[in-house]
Amino acid sequence: MRDGPDRFVMIVRNPRARHAPSLRAIWEGAAPLRRGRWRVEVADTHAAGDATALTQQAAERGASVVVACGGDGTLNEVLNGLSGRATALAVLPAGTANVWSREASIPRDPVRALALLDEGRRVRVDVGVASIGAQPSRRFLLMCGVGLDADAVREVEEHPRLKRLLRQAAFAWPAARAIASAHPVRVNIASDDVNAAPQDIVLAVAGNTRLYGGVARIAGEARIDDGLLDLVTFEGDVSGWRAPLRYSVAASRALRGVTAGTDAPGVTYRRSPGWELTPERPLPVQVDGEYLGEAGPEAPLRLAALPEAIEVVIGRQPNALLGEPA
Repeated sequence: MRDGPDRFVMIVRNPRARHAPSLRAIWEGAAPLRRGRWRVEVADTHAAGDATALTQQAAERGASVVVACGGDGTLNEVLNGLSGRATALAVLPAGTANVWSREASIPRDPVRALALLDEGRRVRVDVGVASIGAQPSRRFLLMCGVGLDADAVREVEEHPRLKRLLRQAAFAWPAARAIASAHPVRVNIASDDVNAAPQDIVLAVAGNTRLYGGVARIAGEARIDDGLLDLVTFEGDVSGWRAPLRYSVAASRALRGVTAGTDAPGVTYRRSPGWELTPERPLPVQVDGEYLGEAGPEAPLRLAALPEAIEVVIGRQPNALLGEPA
């Protein structure tokens, strides 16, 4: 049963996020909405999964928009709570990297971010979905990573205080250690329109958007409205002290967003509506910076793009993810 007016917004706040605004700041930021006859509610999360549950409850009560107030992890939970719902997704960035808010031109200031509910654009965009073997699937808005980055994400998640203290730098040591000890794993990669082929990879990234970790445009040609996932694989055949040098060339190209359409050694760029990755030995997987699990010979990773699966609130600036010239 619907509860309240059509213009009902629920703000789901992660109070442990790096830059989480106070409740007072949120209510001050929402004052123009309330004067505009929006009904505003705020709910705090306390544990993993709370944002998804709170979002589902808000949607069932008729919320027209749910605002994820936190980082990209909170955003991912809210996204999964909106699966199959007509409720729109907005964001009040308060996390470490805030990748989506940067892609979508969302300001950090609560007043300006919440004003987009009236002044911004609403567009329908694709959503990625990832599943490992028989495990439940999980949706993602940004990217899915396999290998090196997921290994670093897993380690950082075991030390959440370090992440809050060091922000993006918290990933530097785990990532460097993963690179130095990296051993390529043979992965069979298949899709509906690409023949199955094995590759020895250290990292694979399936991008629904472009900006990776807030620092590199790995999937530099990705669009969020084309029904495709851009898969970028980094192949390798060295480890130990030579590995950072070997991968620095590919990394520098990623930082400049030139992984697509190049002959960069050790980098392959492909696009398809869906992918299946089957590694010969277990490889960690992350979605939107959150650890998902391990794919393996008996538990392949399946990825798919769900076209126009959700409505999002974004800034009014031209957006390359929608094919709009800057």
